[in-house]
Amino acid sequence: MNPIRARQKRFQPMLIPLLAAFLLGVAQAASAQSSVPADLTVEKPAFAGQSLKRNHVLEVRLSRAPTPAEGQIAICIGPLDLSKQTKAIDATTFRAELNGAELPVGQHEVIVHLIRGNEWLDITKFAVTVEAGSEPEAKGIESRFTVGTKGQIHERVSGTSKPGARPKFQDMTATGGLTWEGKPLGWDVKSGANF
Repeated sequence: MNPIRARQKRFQPMLIPLLAAFLLGVAQAASAQSSVPADLTVEKPAFAGQSLKRNHVLEVRLSRAPTPAEGQIAICIGPLDLSKQTKAIDATTFRAELNGAELPVGQHEVIVHLIRGNEWLDITKFAVTVEAGSEPEAKGIESRFTVGTKGQIHERVSGTSKPGARPKFQDMTATGGLTWEGKPLGWDVKSGANF
């Protein structure tokens, strides 16, 4: 038997347990990093299981404040990612401001995430239904018209005062404006003209 081959066989049985222990350690470290701390929970919000309007602000309260090492909180609903709009109101309360956006209509899950680097960990999920609601009526055309008048029938002068350039006059002014407000193609449009 070749002496080099004999050495390879002797180290091969020891290599398998070492490799298994290394892989087990890596897997445990990865699972420890990618789990939400057990004491970090979300209290059930009032909107959970309810019907919401499209402009409803989502707010959640945590059992404790997350540390910077644990990550930051983000709220998402269905396909709408509100992670950038999720702000801390206080140490344990977080609110997703819509900033002009509207919640997607239909049944969705509100998911509260813990973001750690590029890793998004789900803390909890709540089912909600977002109602379509009725669109507000467009205001249409609104007009305003103002007429002003100023006049003098007789100018009274006393003593040595000279009469004015216009002892008798009648002046009239008129102003007006039109304003149109509507939602063509779903866009809020407001237009106006003054004369």
